[in-house]
Amino acid sequence: MLPEEFNNFDIMGWWKEREDMFPVLSVMARDVLSVQASIVASESAFSLSGRVLSTRRTRLTPESLEMCICLKDHLDGVEHIQDISTLEGYLNVEEEIHNYEVSQGRAQPLSDDEVAYDG
Repeated sequence: MLPEEFNNFDIMGWWKEREDMFPVLSVMARDVLSVQASIVASESAFSLSGRVLSTRRTRLTPESLEMCICLKDHLDGVEHIQDISTLEGYLNVEEEIHNYEVSQGRAQPLSDDEVAYDG
């Protein structure tokens, strides 16, 4: 395919023409290809993840980390600020959860340097 043909290629039209030949795939393609792409959303999502994972949060088990993030999101929703919150805020329960997981042998304790850095 030449570059000009590639630039003018109608992928939705291609799947529409082959709907009889590939009925399930054409429906899947329509669902996937009809989603609007946005560079802002992906950049926001990736930059958010770096801020969400503080030093203490990296030591939590995946389940506890998910619980903390969901709790923060829920609390922001209650305050009607979920559209402006970055999920960065420290939750009072994070330290308690981490200490409990350390006592259960499910997480590693923070070093003195990490405590100083996290604070």
